[in-house]
Amino acid sequence: MSKPTQVRTAAVLLTTASGEAHKLSLHLAGAVNSLRAPAYDLEAAQSAYEDIQAAAERLRTIERIMTEAADGLARVEA
Repeated sequence: MSKPTQVRTAAVLLTTASGEAHKLSLHLAGAVNSLRAPAYDLEAAQSAYEDIQAAAERLRTIERIMTEAADGLARVEA
């Protein structure tokens, strides 16, 4: 793969990671809102738990994408 193509690929990957980060922030906001609910109950706890689990999965996805982008950029430098 040519260097310009590698750089463009890394840019696309980072754009994807940015979108995933936005989704992560939505899950975290959902968890916070559930925990701040005036009538905290089992349903609110379950909702917060699900949002936290989804946020954790988004973090793993972001890590994979960023690692792939970094590896691609490292090959450009080589």
